[in-house]
Amino acid sequence: MGTVLVEEVGILMSRNSKNINAGWFKLLNPALLKSNLINASLYLAAWELFCDSVIVQLKKNYQMGLDEKDARFLSKYESEVISLDPKGKKSPLHASLMWLCQNGAINSVEHDLANKILHHRNEITHELPEFVASVKEIDLDLLNAIVKLTTKIDKWWIREFAIPANPDFDNTEIDDSEISSGRMLILSLMFNIATGDDENIADARKEFDDLFEK
Repeated sequence: MGTVLVEEVGILMSRNSKNINAGWFKLLNPALLKSNLINASLYLAAWELFCDSVIVQLKKNYQMGLDEKDARFLSKYESEVISLDPKGKKSPLHASLMWLCQNGAINSVEHDLANKILHHRNEITHELPEFVASVKEIDLDLLNAIVKLTTKIDKWWIREFAIPANPDFDNTEIDDSEISSGRMLILSLMFNIATGDDENIADARKEFDDLFEK
């Protein structure tokens, strides 16, 4: 069993002989191994939160209390959202991103960025051993991009739909800096954990405490 494991790791390392030493160092260093696995988990979790903001929030907006199998909801959602998938594959993700782009929540550059984020997510999902036993690294810039893009989309949902629907905010000017969501706070905390920013982690914890005290 141990011999097989060593052979498999050896095959993995041999894909790029110049990086064998660096790969072994990552794999056999407990602190680095733990950090890489944590960052991979944080990226994948952040991706799911991003999808919540992009796909789930839009779907709820169309559902308006209807059952998701209701023909009225399905017809409108299919014709106005799912049909927007640029590749015609009826992907809820790509269709929802296009809807957000067409409605001004994100721009074309951010739309392309979302596809880069997805590509890296797929790399991590399908090639995880490469990230723990080779020179490949989790792209923290793309993790930060998830935070920023989700923040922009969440603020847009709140500004365009949640605030106008709440009479408590009638005739009230609300600055973007005052708009926040639980998703935004969680993502900020996750990014700070990935980068080891203890000061910002403490700030995020205070934001959570303030939020739950209200």
